[in-house]
Amino acid sequence: MSDGLPEKSKGDVLHLLSRMALSGVPGIGGSALELFNYIIQPSLERRRDKFLGEILERIKKLESSGCLKIEDLLNNEEFISILLRASRVALQNHEREKIKTLQNAVLNTALGQSIEDSKRDLFLSFIEGFTVPHFQALNRIGYAMSTNVGSIGVAVLPSLRGEEEFAEAVIDDLHTKRLLSVDRKELTKTFTTIQLSKLGSDFLKFISDPPEIKK
Repeated sequence: MSDGLPEKSKGDVLHLLSRMALSGVPGIGGSALELFNYIIQPSLERRRDKFLGEILERIKKLESSGCLKIEDLLNNEEFISILLRASRVALQNHEREKIKTLQNAVLNTALGQSIEDSKRDLFLSFIEGFTVPHFQALNRIGYAMSTNVGSIGVAVLPSLRGEEEFAEAVIDDLHTKRLLSVDRKELTKTFTTIQLSKLGSDFLKFISDPPEIKK
């Protein structure tokens, strides 16, 4: 896939460095290097092409509905920057929910959801570092919610019942990054009101499905 889309990435550099490292290991010759190249390179290309191909299909739908013009994106530096970085992150991930989150960030930028560069970079670093339960928690807390159970993590992420420490770690991480507003009653610590902060609401909007192509 060409048309100005990224053909190289840090993933490709890692591939090259790995080949160089293997070449210096005694007993590992050209056949092992070729096997490595046979396995890794197609995987990188497959992930890249699938990610970019799906974005292109969604952009075509947006263009057909009159939401944007593809030719306008060719000179949109903000769109190009986020497409390049999101593509790099996508190469390093296989989880469908994270891939879709990256695609939504690209599409929302294409639709004119412009934010300051430093804030956009912060949001992209969140996407790169978050797990799927992070995104699930943000979506669930899209409105104010209260709980009177012992574990707020499990209340927000019931799928992690039995993994209370992990669930609590996810909520604590979101709170530490100022994406949540938590009012924990200090006397009992059993009744909590939790909602998105202003930064959290902005981030959720950045990674949500564009309204025009929600299924």
